[in-house]
Amino acid sequence: MTGLPFDPVAIGDFDVRPPQLHRGVRLVPLCARRRDEDLRAASWQTGHDLTAVHVKEGMYVSRIPYSVVLSYTRDGSPVVRQDKPGGAPPPGDPHAWRTWLGTLGLLRGVARRVPPESPGSPEATRVLPLHMAMAGLLSTCFSGPTVRWPEYSDETLRRGLRLREERALPGRAVPGMEDALRVFEVLEEQVGMLIFLGDTFASAFVAPHPDDYRPLHHLLLEDFYQRNLYWLALYVDAAPWNLTLDGEVGSYADLRASLARAHQAWGEGALQASGDFRRPWTLEGRHEAGPFTLYRFHTGYEPGFEHHMGECVLRPDGRLGWLKTFRMAEDQAARAWLLLRLRDHDWNVEQAAEALGSTAKELVRRLHAVGLGGMFKPEVVRAARAGQGAHGGR
Repeated sequence: MTGLPFDPVAIGDFDVRPPQLHRGVRLVPLCARRRDEDLRAASWQTGHDLTAVHVKEGMYVSRIPYSVVLSYTRDGSPVVRQDKPGGAPPPGDPHAWRTWLGTLGLLRGVARRVPPESPGSPEATRVLPLHMAMAGLLSTCFSGPTVRWPEYSDETLRRGLRLREERALPGRAVPGMEDALRVFEVLEEQVGMLIFLGDTFASAFVAPHPDDYRPLHHLLLEDFYQRNLYWLALYVDAAPWNLTLDGEVGSYADLRASLARAHQAWGEGALQASGDFRRPWTLEGRHEAGPFTLYRFHTGYEPGFEHHMGECVLRPDGRLGWLKTFRMAEDQAARAWLLLRLRDHDWNVEQAAEALGSTAKELVRRLHAVGLGGMFKPEVVRAARAGQGAHGGR
């Protein structure tokens, strides 16, 4: 794992344009300064009610309305795409089955190489947007304790953390989001967007090319968002970022220069408003796609910070070619933080609690409060909640 200092302007080489505001939704366009043709993105609507995804740890089930196929060349030449008629699925992914629960699809992996359909087809990788990151969160310390500490349940000791779930809100359910995406202008060179809800940074999206961004723009409604952002978008109207012209304006040239400075200040303000999203990213889950590299990343799980995770594609020169992010809820980050502290101390509750400046019973209570009390024997949880202490030692 490595840390990556994030600066959208330096890495992505973007122009950050003035924001567009609708009630509690603020959209900040990101525009490309150059058009790269060697990486392209196209979406495929799955049409599944639910999708089962095979991953290394086993399988998980989620609603996955669409996938994205990233096509690329190895020599920097433009991608010549062969769009499939009728929305056919990427090669190698089976079709869905109809069950009494609805349509159930089966996909292999959150990111996988797409076999070429013909000798002239470009190389490609199919990704499930945000699912590489979410699957990584779900698999945090998935195998469970490595020592038979007496606090843990027999099921946890035998099978690890077998049942994990995380919840999120679809973009379509965020108040004002659908109206904002429908009404706001998509700029000519736009390749991405910073999304703020109620003046709180929610997510970022970057596509490889302006022609790719336009058909993917409305699919932001199919992405998922932290649940608490619903209330921010509903009740907190985003404050306008006022345009201030500096200097004396005595000609059209002065006016253009003043507007350019104001636009730059707006862009810098948007980046500053993204807050802890600009903390160094921890890169995980490396997936090679020709000269490009797909990573899962997160900004850390430490208490007291905002927490973000997502997926990015980095070009050979380090610039950003693809980006999808998700702002984690506090309980989601807390689960990962506490599980990692247990793992660091070989799942010894007393040692992990001491490292956190706490007690074993308080650590068990914290784990129970974020939905992980099922790891422990019921009597251990009852004793911790009653203040009688958790049993420590081997």
